Amino acid sequence: MIHNSSNRRPKRRRLTKYERLQKFQAGSFCNIVDRDSLIQFLKENSNSYNDKVLTFINRQNEFLEYDEIHHIIPKSEGGPDTSWNLLPVLYNEHKELHKLRYDVYQQEGDRVASMSRDEIVVYTKQQKTEASKRGHETMKKLQISFYDPITQAELGRRSAQVGKTTPAREKGYAAQAKNSRYQSVFQQSIKFLFKDSQTQFSVESSPNQFERTGQIKDYLMQFTPISSPFYKQIKNDKYFTTNFNKVLRNLLLGIDKREVRSTYKGWAVEAIVK
Repeated sequence: MIHNSSNRRPKRRRLTKYERLQKFQAGSFCNIVDRDSLIQFLKENSNSYNDKVLTFINRQNEFLEYDEIHHIIPKSEGGPDTSWNLLPVLYNEHKELHKLRYDVYQQEGDRVASMSRDEIVVYTKQQKTEASKRGHETMKKLQISFYDPITQAELGRRSAQVGKTTPAREKGYAAQAKNSRYQSVFQQSIKFLFKDSQTQFSVESSPNQFERTGQIKDYLMQFTPISSPFYKQIKNDKYFTTNFNKVLRNLLLGIDKREVRSTYKGWAVEAIVK
């Protein structure tokens, strides 16, 4: 459905104090200056709203715990914040007053105020959890939303691709590597010497073997024994590039030395420049 913006109601702007005072002095309430003149005005202009306000004014001496404050003459009509214009009311009474005033004066602000005070249900954390479970049970039963068969098939296809190298991913990695400050490392004739700190086994890469940091992960996986406690750590390291770049900072000159490391998951790393 296309909505025509010309049919929308213009957004209301809050009046300044000066504008409110001008509107009040020019309006039908200009002769009201205290509680007595207010009561006199309400009696002389009897309607459902004014009669209800009079009822609430007369009961103010009763011992009640009030929830909110109602402006008898609304702020939109220049009503002041003085005590004679403020009426303590209960939550539901506040909604009733705005509804009655809208019926009499047909002002949009009263309609909105009345609607905004519809009964609000506050749920506890346990009730929210139970409602969420019921929602999932309903979706599963109807096979909709997350449990839709097509959605499930797509999610399964995506999860099967996790960790797999695809041409599109390689292209994206290469584009990111071009903007990396470590790219100059892989463009030089540098060999990396990896030494296992436990077994003292060492392996040396060939010059220009790596185009980006992420490729070093697959290289280390080839030489890390499956029985090693570091094997799963390297395999499951989702932030390998970030973590190994900290080792590169320690090896290379001209790169920020904050958060440097000399080893990665049991592998000591050295750079050999030809």
